[in-house]
Amino acid sequence: MWSYKINVGTPCSHVKCTRRIASLDIGRGFFVGVRNSRRDHWRGEGAEQERKLAAEYRAKAESLHFYYPYVGSILEDIAESYDSDVNWLDSEADVAKRLRDRG
Repeated sequence: MWSYKINVGTPCSHVKCTRRIASLDIGRGFFVGVRNSRRDHWRGEGAEQERKLAAEYRAKAESLHFYYPYVGSILEDIAESYDSDVNWLDSEADVAKRLRDRG
């Protein structure tokens, strides 16, 4: 599995390989694998974990875009998917709060 601990300037072999192949199927598999790598997890109310993950993947995407634009775009897609989760979870938290306040 891809390690998301990439040091800027020293991309791992998976990044180099993905750049060379630039296959949509591999990119999609990479995206799904990263998203599924969280497995079961517990979260409190709100979406702080997802905000942090979105920021981390966005920073990685920005650091790789120049030399590895394909990989950077996949990482940006991952960040955007976490942003979407943030919006959904924040909405859920707002609804739960309104329901608690009503009762």
